[in-house]
Amino acid sequence: MPGSHVTPVDAEEEVAAAAHAAVTELAARLVLQTFPPLDPADPSAHSRDSELATLRALAFLQRAVERAMSETAARAAHAGAGYPQLGQACRITRQGARRRWPGLAAAGASARVNRPGQTPSTERRH
Repeated sequence: MPGSHVTPVDAEEEVAAAAHAAVTELAARLVLQTFPPLDPADPSAHSRDSELATLRALAFLQRAVERAMSETAARAAHAGAGYPQLGQACRITRQGARRRWPGLAAAGASARVNRPGQTPSTERRH
């Protein structure tokens, strides 16, 4: 796909490793910034509580990623991407993208058709 920034298959492991490292670091920072410090008087609970705090931070990050993906998918659809492109970007099928974001590609197509100063017949030339 010309102009696409979709990752080549041979670089997927490298991108996955970089994403994992970034999420791990972000979760650790989130724990330090938002959760109360662990009780140093109870060292037996320290490891457990630390892992549970990290797990909670990761759950917040997961929801934030889902929200960011939905927002980005909506912008991509508005810019002209269809379900095949949305699916390819997320490494899911076209049908999976349609189930994940129902009506999104159709809404983007409608927004493109209804641009001020354009009619459906003039849009095809742009």
